[in-house]
Amino acid sequence: MKSKHKILIVEDETIIAMELSHRLKRAGYDVVAAVASGKEAIKETAELLPDLILMDIHISGSLDGIETAEIIHSAQDIPIIYLTAFSDDKTLERAKLTEPYGFLIKPFEERELETTIEVALYKRAVGLRQRENELWLDATLKNINDGIITTDIDGNINFVNNAAIEILSTSRANILAQTVKNVLRVHDYETKTELENPVLMLLENRSAEIKNKEMILQRIDSYPIIIEATTSVIKDEYEAISGAVLVFRDISVKKNADEALRKSEERYRAVVEQSTDGIILFEIDTLKVIKSNLAYQKMFDYSEDELLNLTAFDLMANNVNNIGDSLNKAVRSRNISIGERRDRRKDGSFIDVEVTISIISYLNREVLCVIARDISEKKKIEKIIRESEQTYRTLFESMTQGIIYQDKEGNIISANPAAFRILGLSMDGMIGQLSIDPKWRNIHKSDTEFRGEEHPSITALRTGQKVTDVHIKIYNPKEKVHKWILLDAIPEFREGESKPYRIFTIFSDITEQKNLLDELEKSQERLKEMNATKDKFFSIVAHDLKSPFQGILGFSSILAENTDDLTNEEVKRISTNIHKATKNLYLLIDHLLSWSRLQTNRMECILEKLVLQEVVIYAINLVTPNAMGKSVTIEGTINKDVSVRADERMLASICENLLSNAIKFSQRGGMITVSSKFVGDFVEVCVSDNGVGINKDDMDKLFKIEYSHTSKGTEGEAGTGLGLILCHEMVNKLGGRIWVESEIGKGSSFYFTLPKA
Repeated sequence: MKSKHKILIVEDETIIAMELSHRLKRAGYDVVAAVASGKEAIKETAELLPDLILMDIHISGSLDGIETAEIIHSAQDIPIIYLTAFSDDKTLERAKLTEPYGFLIKPFEERELETTIEVALYKRAVGLRQRENELWLDATLKNINDGIITTDIDGNINFVNNAAIEILSTSRANILAQTVKNVLRVHDYETKTELENPVLMLLENRSAEIKNKEMILQRIDSYPIIIEATTSVIKDEYEAISGAVLVFRDISVKKNADEALRKSEERYRAVVEQSTDGIILFEIDTLKVIKSNLAYQKMFDYSEDELLNLTAFDLMANNVNNIGDSLNKAVRSRNISIGERRDRRKDGSFIDVEVTISIISYLNREVLCVIARDISEKKKIEKIIRESEQTYRTLFESMTQGIIYQDKEGNIISANPAAFRILGLSMDGMIGQLSIDPKWRNIHKSDTEFRGEEHPSITALRTGQKVTDVHIKIYNPKEKVHKWILLDAIPEFREGESKPYRIFTIFSDITEQKNLLDELEKSQERLKEMNATKDKFFSIVAHDLKSPFQGILGFSSILAENTDDLTNEEVKRISTNIHKATKNLYLLIDHLLSWSRLQTNRMECILEKLVLQEVVIYAINLVTPNAMGKSVTIEGTINKDVSVRADERMLASICENLLSNAIKFSQRGGMITVSSKFVGDFVEVCVSDNGVGINKDDMDKLFKIEYSHTSKGTEGEAGTGLGLILCHEMVNKLGGRIWVESEIGKGSSFYFTLPKA
């Protein structure tokens, strides 16, 4: 079965790229990406490391396919097959310089495509193997312990390896600049007489090849060493001699082996005696002690003489572990055996040791060697670590805060029970998942969606920086509710590394605190509104009530003091003004009382099914005298089958206030319409006029008590500033909403909604 080779497609024609991708996948290849420009190809190659690239020569962008291939070749050695519909000589010559693995001229057959790819992959594999062999051979020649020198047919040195340079104690330049005659000056090892150069004699066919011949080599620095040399001719492909090779090694140390061995044994004995590990040797057959070092004697509280009278079984008969089996196994298998056990001291106490049992050569005979290392302190430390880990595990499992560990790819690898509980997920639903998965339904503090790459753990992985105090709203599928969590993401690094190898995220369920805080903020906002309302109420009482009373007092004072001097016409005019002022005062007091009852929930609200047309006609009848006074026409277009659920008195008051307001700001001869329409489960009512309109800056103030916006009508009509505020309060009370649309000079339209009956 064909292996899944990864292929990157670079083609700016989308249809061709899709069709090519389909062909390749059908042929069993893994298409890792399809890009349209050189810059994208360079980026994806660096990230995906494909096995092969199919490159269109003529692609869009600042780089064509050949330039892109040159850049890729400078960074990665990845085979490239060119795709082109043009095969002019100039383009092909440029392409050849990038050493492509093939060309495909569009259009091409599927079999041609697959064959070209397979050939390219095969050439690539062969090239890699050849390069590997060359590198292996080069590394072998350079690093082999034997010195190697090769020459041409005339004896000029053309290669020398590192070992030869080291043995000759010179530089490569000095050797390569010489003939073999100058470098290889040798004497017979036995007679010490000078010998002719064996390489030149071989090249001149005056002697045969030598093998492992011992000679004395006079180095370039005149220092003599003993070498073991082998010579051989090098032949070309026609079996003609083209040079020679000399392989030699410094055996000066070998010749002094006895002395070196003696010194080595002395060093060995010193190491054994000074070792902190206990070492004891036993005869293989009888397991009798034949040697022990000072460390072993101190470790088990025996003298050297006492140990010489004991066997391995005497020393270890009372051990917890069966040492006999271990010793017999080591003898039978001739393998090193390592393990931990508890050994008994001379006084009967136990010591934890790590034991290595092996067969070694000692005084020209095989013996059983036991090396014991005191690990009592290590055991104590391990116990402390285990207890610490258990404490950590208990803390981890019992914490009320959720903890999640993620690997360097962001996959969740561990979590504590609190994390499962807060997130409402099981272990199977979390382990192996990514925190960027949209199923978490993360939401910002600002109620916007939390994109995956913005997640604190992913940010900490990307930047290597700690991310703290992040508020996230998550959906708990088990409880079917949203919860708020406060989260910190902390990266962890291995020593010497700058990129984190994992992230641990700790988070707390702050839903209750968040809800309390939100409620507190709402309470503070309501308190501000209440204070503003109170201030406005006092302002109205102090100012708006005072002004009408001053008018009434002024006009009534004139009547009282000048009755005899006033004409009937003047008395009538003053009386009319007193009446108007009294009427406005009454209306203001009525509005204040209604608003006060609404604020204190003392206004009775009886919801019932009402025919909207009937209530509107009633309100129109109430304001008809005012409309007639300004020659304003009121037209109602509401069908009699439109019913709402509302309080009759409140609805009539809303309609009356909106109609009165429309009359007030209509010019003489103006037109007012009252209409309705269904919007979902609500009825939308509109009171529209063609009057003077409302300034945009004033529209936001109409329904707020803190502004109590009031203006005189088109004929100087006064207002209380509370009518629209009452409408707003009553519409809210009835479960609807109210708003206005207006344009200066063209009129205003007031809308409000009520639930359908």
